[in-house]
Amino acid sequence: MREKKTILHIEDNASNRKLVRKILEAEGFMVMEATNGIDGFDMAQKKPDLILMDINIPGIDGRELSTKIKATRGLEQIPIIAITSNVMKGDREKALISGCDGYIPKPIDIVRFPEQVRTYLSGKREIVETSEERELLKDYSKSLVDKLEDKVLQLEKANRELKERNAEITEANRLLKDTQDQLIQSEKMSSLGKFTASIIHELNNPLGNMLNYAQLASDRVKKGKVEPEEMIKMMETVLSQGKKLSDFIKELLSFSRKESENFEVSNLNKIVEKIMQFIQKDVKYPNVIFELDLQEGLHDISCIEARIEQVIVNLINNARYALCKKYGDSGHDDKKIIMTSRDMEKDGKDYSVLTVKDMGTGIPADKLRYVFEPFFTTKPKKEGTGLGLSIVYQIVENHGGKIEVNSEEGQFTEFIISIPWS
Repeated sequence: MREKKTILHIEDNASNRKLVRKILEAEGFMVMEATNGIDGFDMAQKKPDLILMDINIPGIDGRELSTKIKATRGLEQIPIIAITSNVMKGDREKALISGCDGYIPKPIDIVRFPEQVRTYLSGKREIVETSEERELLKDYSKSLVDKLEDKVLQLEKANRELKERNAEITEANRLLKDTQDQLIQSEKMSSLGKFTASIIHELNNPLGNMLNYAQLASDRVKKGKVEPEEMIKMMETVLSQGKKLSDFIKELLSFSRKESENFEVSNLNKIVEKIMQFIQKDVKYPNVIFELDLQEGLHDISCIEARIEQVIVNLINNARYALCKKYGDSGHDDKKIIMTSRDMEKDGKDYSVLTVKDMGTGIPADKLRYVFEPFFTTKPKKEGTGLGLSIVYQIVENHGGKIEVNSEEGQFTEFIISIPWS
């Protein structure tokens, strides 16, 4: 059985491709197709027996493609036939001088077309008269140089535009980072404001004790009833309450101030314990129980401590909101936030992992994948901006870590923060 000849047809017009395919397949030929010069050159690597090509194709035009194919080792013997509507005087010669071996004008003669193809497959080649060849080559060379110059100019223009675009992107990234830093600080201060009432309560207690004992000591001195031992005890109480007040203010300032971007060695347990010193008493969320299960000797991490504080406080506030939404102000055995820390390996890397879990309202399954997107929130419009968790995600990512969420609507929500070891 005679092997079928393969013909590559390079044509951007779908109707023309369909017609040629129908005619050639009816005659027993195998047909490959390409719609532009670049794809046509790639398919020519498969070494078809004949190439039929429209001259006016996108990308590399037909004349340039013919020259390129004929200059490529292993492809130079493949006959290339121009099928084109360029039928003005000199068009045939221009096609032949660029590397084509034949010329069939459009519209094709569907009766003669199969025989024309067989003739070229049998070795027919058309040539340009010697007297015309030199001038045609000169014109063709000039047109190639003109196109090359035009492409160089286009490339230079594109390069300038790319540099300008890169400068714009660099500036946009700088502005984005500045905006992100502002949002992070704003969200942090917003979190701080949510338990201001509790902070005032924590300050008032030691301050009140200090004032009471100072007044008592003053009264005793004025009345001349000063017992040295009693005075020492009162002063020790004043000092003790003053130190308590001072320590609390230091912790508060450490949390609220805008930190530099310098990473330092810290520990998730240490950060959690620091937060719990003042967040546990927040009167805005009554009867919420904290249950801590922190691994002893948890490994250190490299972090910006204030940023990790912000992540944890944000998750705690969300958890307390969900619990109070579900249980109201009253107490309940499940109205608690469970915080667990563990060292563990994930994907061949060591992490310190903190889990913040509540048995509150949960997150609907269809909304779970959106929780870290900016401006997405399940809270009513006046109760949330939707920026908190997106900033949390960004902070954790900037630490080379991961944050995951598991939830079931009406049952629980669990956030898992993994920070790599320092």
